[in-house]
Amino acid sequence: EDGKVTVQLHDSEGLKAARAIHDGEVHFVTVEVVDTRMSLYIAGQKQGEVDVGVFDVKAGDVVYVGDSLERSNASEFGGFFKGCIQDLRISNRRLQFFGLDASVRSFPLELMENVTAGCSGDNTCSGNPCLNGGICFSKWDDFTCTCPVSTAGRRCEEVQWCELSPCPSESECRMLQQGYECYSNATFLNDSTVLSFRGNGHVLRNITTLTLKLRTRKRNAAILHAEEGSSFITVSVQDGVLFMELQSSSRGDGKEKGEGKKNVEEEEKGVWTLSLSSRRSVSDGEWHSVHLFMTSPWAPSSRWTLVLDDEEETSFSRKRGGNLNFLRQDVNIYLGGLAPEAGWSLAGCLGTVELGGIALPYFSSSDVNLPRLQDEQFILTSSHPPLTGCRAASVCEPNPCVNGECQDLFNIYNCSCADGWAGRRCDILIDTCISSPCIHGNCTVNGLTYECTCELGYTGVDCEEEVDMCENHLCANGGTCLHGPDKYACLCPENYTGPICSERVEEVPWYIVVRNVRPKLPVSVCGDDIRNYTCFNGGNCTNRELSCDCPPGFIGHRCEQEVDECRSNPCLNGGYCRNLINKFHCVCDMSFAGDVCQTDVSDLYFYVALLLWQNLFQLLSYLILRLDDGPEVDWGAND
Repeated sequence: EDGKVTVQLHDSEGLKAARAIHDGEVHFVTVEVVDTRMSLYIAGQKQGEVDVGVFDVKAGDVVYVGDSLERSNASEFGGFFKGCIQDLRISNRRLQFFGLDASVRSFPLELMENVTAGCSGDNTCSGNPCLNGGICFSKWDDFTCTCPVSTAGRRCEEVQWCELSPCPSESECRMLQQGYECYSNATFLNDSTVLSFRGNGHVLRNITTLTLKLRTRKRNAAILHAEEGSSFITVSVQDGVLFMELQSSSRGDGKEKGEGKKNVEEEEKGVWTLSLSSRRSVSDGEWHSVHLFMTSPWAPSSRWTLVLDDEEETSFSRKRGGNLNFLRQDVNIYLGGLAPEAGWSLAGCLGTVELGGIALPYFSSSDVNLPRLQDEQFILTSSHPPLTGCRAASVCEPNPCVNGECQDLFNIYNCSCADGWAGRRCDILIDTCISSPCIHGNCTVNGLTYECTCELGYTGVDCEEEVDMCENHLCANGGTCLHGPDKYACLCPENYTGPICSERVEEVPWYIVVRNVRPKLPVSVCGDDIRNYTCFNGGNCTNRELSCDCPPGFIGHRCEQEVDECRSNPCLNGGYCRNLINKFHCVCDMSFAGDVCQTDVSDLYFYVALLLWQNLFQLLSYLILRLDDGPEVDWGAND
């Protein structure tokens, strides 16, 4: 049973082997009954055991091999046995079919029909069961087929048509249940002739679906149109949106919820009209897949559904309509327009359109290398061959971009303009200064570019960098560099002065807090670009004399040297002399007072009174000096 040995004793439970032995090979089978248990072995491997109760073999029992005299019993177990049996034994007593060995005890043979000596099988290759050029090899009571390339199956009955390259190079071969079909894209130009198709008279299936792939930039064009009597279908692009209109003759069996009075009147006439459109534009130059189908294809009429690009959000018709069975035969189906010379032509590309799963092929029977064997076909009936492949118009030839590179975007172009040019064709010279590129300066147009005139203290192509005047400053002895617009000055530490803080000033007593800075007076310049003369520290000069008239307290040809009023040590009794402009000031020891520290105030009573006055005077003097004293900053230090 199913190629597996099955043993049953009386009415007991049957015992079935775990593996099949109908493979044409020799197998050793043993059935063993011990007490009330029956076991089955194949090639020495136990397949199972069952309880069979008490069983006896008595004299007069008949053993049937390969059949039973009761034909019904044989058919119950699958019919007569066909094969070879060798060395059959019951309780180690052999059953010889031909009595080859007289010395061996055997049960007597009473009847033998259709049994031959040896083990020869049928010649299964005599009738050549292998198809499509397959080669038959005989096995014991069986055969195998060695199939040629592109065929498969036990008898090589399955032809792999596409491996035989039946389609033109620009197309794709697809296997069908019967035969094959060549799928390709086709290009439709504004002035191209519309393609036409017809059924071959053997289309029997209900046509309830329409699928296609579309690529176009045209906002209004017909894609597919067919009509027969009052029935017609039109798939088009209207204002960039995919649109389907269907009118079909179909006797419906009721209304769907939401249908109005007009649809009831149409039902009574047996004419159904519906329309539906996509939710978004398809005129963007990209490929779009379109799937139109009856929501209830088994019904005489139903709503239609539109799925664009396999999106979950679909479109449904408000009304019901019938199927497209009127397209099966004797109807011209047009692609790319309403009809030849009817206008409203498509500009773009279409993939292979399918009606009910049957392709509208772009190749005739003379274009393919093998015949199409499928029963149901639509045939290309156009007198001119289609332009296969998807080819856009040569919008970049000649180059429409005057000053730029042309990019082909499928039937439209885009210009990538060179610097300084704008416009759809890069023919407009742009104002390079309109974006105000000079951050700290004035912009000037210079051909296709611009130049920046930077403000004082800035540099760079766009005047974006601030000049660091202190980057290489010469301020010595720890002087701090101060930024100016086009120069720098040095702020000197204590006990240093000069333009770069290189001059050391004299030490002051520990009890006097002063700032070692000197005031800086105005500078005057005389002369011209060739000869010039500069007077420092407030000196006046004239262009005529080119000499300096120095103010009190300064000497030198250019008034560059300050008179040191402390040089003669005017302060007595150890007083500290502070040099001022055109004067000096003595800071006295605690035991002396006066303008030059000439008064001895060491007497206690006199000292207390004078000390108060002296401290007050020194405090006021110091404050006055501090007010007159500014930081030592020389803005001409790096001239």
